[in-house]
Amino acid sequence: MDAIHAAAGTGPENRAFGLVRRTRVPSDATGGAFAIWEEEIPEGAGPPLHVHGKEHEVFTVLSGRLRFVAGDREFVAKAGDVMMIPPGLPHTFKGLEPSVALVQLSPGMASGFFAAVTAAGVDPTRDMDRVREIAAAHNISFVGPPLE
Repeated sequence: MDAIHAAAGTGPENRAFGLVRRTRVPSDATGGAFAIWEEEIPEGAGPPLHVHGKEHEVFTVLSGRLRFVAGDREFVAKAGDVMMIPPGLPHTFKGLEPSVALVQLSPGMASGFFAAVTAAGVDPTRDMDRVREIAAAHNISFVGPPLE
């Protein structure tokens, strides 16, 4: 394994679910141990309620504010805050204003979900059944709608 230097604002870009993601450390570079990406979250945007079967997901808010629902709890995270979601806990988030978060998934294999959605050419607003199939292959389950 080699060292990785990911300069600010660099990395392969993915736009699945309408959020701009830049991979900073890909899962394959860590033997699947973890993956890190930077995510731009517009005000009002966020994913449907979902569960990761095996992964811890850690968000470090770099700018803006995000509303999180994790299980039966709600949080507002601002720049500098960290939000950790353990495996098996239903969760979602929504941008309360334009925000940027550094996201780490450990282990990192489910990070391939975004690339698979893009490669399949599916859009969650039109083909959620196909998105669910892709998610299941990455040990992710969608269990509810996005936050309103």
